[in-house]
Amino acid sequence: MAQRMCLVFRCLRVVVSRYRGTFRDSRTGPGAEQVCTGTIDMTDNRPGQRFSVTWNVTGGKACPVIGQTVTLNLVAALPRPDGRGDFTPVSVDQWNGGTQSSTWRGWRVVSADGFLNCRATPNGSIRRTYNAGDPITAFRDRSGLAMTTSNGAPWLRTADNCLVRANARFVQPTNSF
Repeated sequence: MAQRMCLVFRCLRVVVSRYRGTFRDSRTGPGAEQVCTGTIDMTDNRPGQRFSVTWNVTGGKACPVIGQTVTLNLVAALPRPDGRGDFTPVSVDQWNGGTQSSTWRGWRVVSADGFLNCRATPNGSIRRTYNAGDPITAFRDRSGLAMTTSNGAPWLRTADNCLVRANARFVQPTNSF
């Protein structure tokens, strides 16, 4: 779902992703078994790196909260840029609490001029152009790492096998739900 928000002389494309579905949660052990079921609604409110989750409990077996709705507003555990706005391999090539070596997969173009060039090599020839708001998926190879550094500047290899500058002025990580 994309919305446009225009501020004096500047339009921003605000992208919101949403997942709607059902859930089933159970508790077993000593005492009575409890099962709660209902609907779940997850909304990723980019670019603020916040998302909300709402559970609407509609049924179940011995469920003590049928008819209740619970909403949590959370801060996403996304890679954060350094002081220069760069997403470095240190922050991007670890996920799951740093226990996995793999580049963060989901990104979105946020370039203020409305597009972002994807290059054959850092600062090399242009292979393709992404538009602001476009999703980008990081390249996946056997190592799982898609970051490279050239002259001190980090670059992200995309699934289109080209490189974009890994800086908060151009791209932002996204949740993958």
